[in-house]
This record gives sequence, structure tokens and C-alpha cells, in this order.
Amino acid sequence: MDDYGTGYSTLETLSQWPFTTIKLDRSIVGRMLDNPKNQTIAESSIRMAHELDIGIVAEGVESDLQYQMLLESGCTKVQGYWLSRPLPLSDFIYFIQQDLRWSGLPIGLIHMAIVDHIQWRKKLVSDVVRIATNPGQSGERNHYQLPLDYRSCRLGKWYYGAGRQFVGCQDFDEIELPHKKFHNLGSELIDTVNNGGTIAELTPILTEFSDLSAVILDCLQRLEHKGLMDMHLAHRSWEGHHLFPSA
Repeated sequence: MDDYGTGYSTLETLSQWPFTTIKLDRSIVGRMLDNPKNQTIAESSIRMAHELDIGIVAEGVESDLQYQMLLESGCTKVQGYWLSRPLPLSDFIYFIQQDLRWSGLPIGLIHMAIVDHIQWRKKLVSDVVRIATNPGQSGERNHYQLPLDYRSCRLGKWYYGAGRQFVGCQDFDEIELPHKKFHNLGSELIDTVNNGGTIAELTPILTEFSDLSAVILDCLQRLEHKGLMDMHLAHRSWEGHHLFPSA
């Protein structure tokens, strides 16, 4: 969907068609640094695309600050004059051959992973407690929308996908084991409640479940903080470099 946020590119249109990617309109990108309200609109649009499991591209990026803010918001694909103005074919080929790398890490995706994990935990706990306190609703396991495999949840997809660039970082590596145990406990919670388990029987499992969640979140938050510091330090040393051929 082109020019999302303007004209016919509305939420109504988005809900009716199987779009795989939305392109955030340049008017939204251009205003995102003007005030907190506009920044929230841009960030919310990026988060919405993430939750719908569709791609997002920010149009009209014309400054380094816009690029950095988008990166920290979880958007990893941009287009605009900040990257390059339109080029003749020969210059474009040269541009591609340079295999340029822009400063910054996809730190926003770590924040997305944090929010994803919290939402997954909240939904599962809410479901099992509701069923345990309403025994007539037991046997709902086949209706769960939450992926129970540790690789299939959004955090797992990030960890075994885009997040692999952090392999070797202690805070990243230490996520895997508690994340596996966390999902195993999630399955145990569902089995327990579907077998008629009471709140008293669920409580010790829920306590361990919450403790593992805290470990995972602590690792993610430390990774996010370290990544932010590294990104901005690298950005300082990169500023002022001329990356592009003249058109």
C-alpha cells in the first residue's frame, strides 16, 4: 500500500486487502520530528504493521535524524533523498556497487521484541486464569491463537531471524534457555487448566512463568541499552562522511 496515511490508503482499505507491505507516507515522516503527537503517529503505524506481520517502508526520509528515529522505532527500510536522489543508470549501478552500509543497528526491533514478549505472556496468563475461574470453558486449547513453539512466537522469530546479528553478545545469548523454558511452562499451564486445574494448582507454575519472563526482559532491556549506546557512538564517528556519488 503506497502513501499509507493519506487519501485512499486508510485503515479501512488496509483491513480489506491482503497487503504485504505498507509505505508510510512522506507527510507522516516529514512531521514526525515536529512534536510528540506526530512522532507517536509514526511509531504507532510502525508497531501496527509489525503486529499485522507485514512490512513497512518509510517514504521521504530527508535527514539523518529522521533515519535514526525510524530505526529506533522499529522501521528498517526507508527511501528518500537522504539515501540518494534519483540517479542516471550508470550512477545507480556505481551506487549499488559501493555496497554502502549506513550507521546504526535495528535497535527498534529489540524494543518490538520486548513488547511482543509482554503481550504474549499477558494473553496466555489472562486465558488460563479465565478458564480456571470458569470451569465450563475448559478444553479450549485448540482455539489458542498464541504460538506455543518457542521459535514461532514473535520474540522467537526475531531471536532466530534478524536478531542473530547479536550472537556472541552475552545479553543476547542468555535469552535462549529461559525463553525455551518459558514456552514449556506455557504449554504446561494450558495442559493444567484444560485438565481441570484450579487456581491453587496453577499458582506455582505462574510464579515460575513470571520469574522466567523477568529474566528474559532483563536480558532484552540490557541488550537494548547497550545497543543504543553503541549505535549513537558509532553514529558520532560516522557523521560527516560523504557516502554518495554526485548525480
